[in-house]
Amino acid sequence: MKKLTIILIVVIYVASVVVVGVFGLKAIPVDERYPVNAISFVESVDEDGTEHYFKYGGVELQKKTENGKLVYAANFSFRDAPDAMPINYNITPTNASDKSVYITVISRSADGCYELTRSITGAYYIKLNKVEGKSGSSVTLLIKAADGSGVSVQMRLTAWDR
Repeated sequence: MKKLTIILIVVIYVASVVVVGVFGLKAIPVDERYPVNAISFVESVDEDGTEHYFKYGGVELQKKTENGKLVYAANFSFRDAPDAMPINYNITPTNASDKSVYITVISRSADGCYELTRSITGAYYIKLNKVEGKSGSSVTLLIKAADGSGVSVQMRLTAWDR
């Protein structure tokens, strides 16, 4: 090779090292994960900031604090409850990497007082059943993010024979 070619290659190499050192390279994450920050039952928000929650048996969920824990609860009549009610919830942020949840029953009023099913699409449905000798049925669900973030919320549904 000629001297001029070797000098040109060395100059271009040194110039590229200096340019990268001064300006740097922007790292682009390949698999950026967004964890779930919150699970809520807010269906809509008015202009004044009033939150409206999903309805079960025609009754809007009420936000309560019980024993230091946030619980969303609804009390309704058996005759107002459809056969199976979808368990609706919202995940925050909307661009969370894994929006799936696990739903488990943490308490119930009696054996056989509810039916919790999951469709092939991953949606959960619940039906409260009348139990002989009882005036109502109640079930408390724990809805927990499946992404390992530890975010969870409780929901209690109670149906009465009115």
